[in-house]
Amino acid sequence: MQIKVYTADVSGLEDAELFRYLYSRVTPERRAKTDRMVFGKDKRLSLGAGALLEAALAAEGVTDFTMTVGQNKKPRLAHRDDIGFNISHSGTKVMCAVSDHDIGCDVEQVVDIDMEIAKRFFFAEEYEALMKCTGSRSRNDLFFRYWTLKESFMKVTGLG
Repeated sequence: MQIKVYTADVSGLEDAELFRYLYSRVTPERRAKTDRMVFGKDKRLSLGAGALLEAALAAEGVTDFTMTVGQNKKPRLAHRDDIGFNISHSGTKVMCAVSDHDIGCDVEQVVDIDMEIAKRFFFAEEYEALMKCTGSRSRNDLFFRYWTLKESFMKVTGLG
């Protein structure tokens, strides 16, 4: 299997009927996780990410979505060691990556960023590259390129 990446926009889940329909189709574990969310936005992201993951896994022939945790509490399929996955969400977007090995993914909504964050968390060379960008848009784009790569790495290792 190659790496497969799926994305979706959960804005449509603001429609209560569509939300209820999708909610009825996901696993009881995903419904419970969604129920633990306090805010509507978080409920939509949780439900959307879970439904996207289940659809991606079903496309790979998975019929049993029972989860367990592996090293560093990283979620895994209980009965399939041959499939790795990861999910992410931000804003109204959800993302899922599936592969035949451990994988990490991250999606972020690009917004204006205080570059002190980069100064604190990025390598000096990365920070310098950010400071060489002309304009805040290109600087923010590069910031999030670095951020999502770092977050994906942390998630594939189970540390993030």
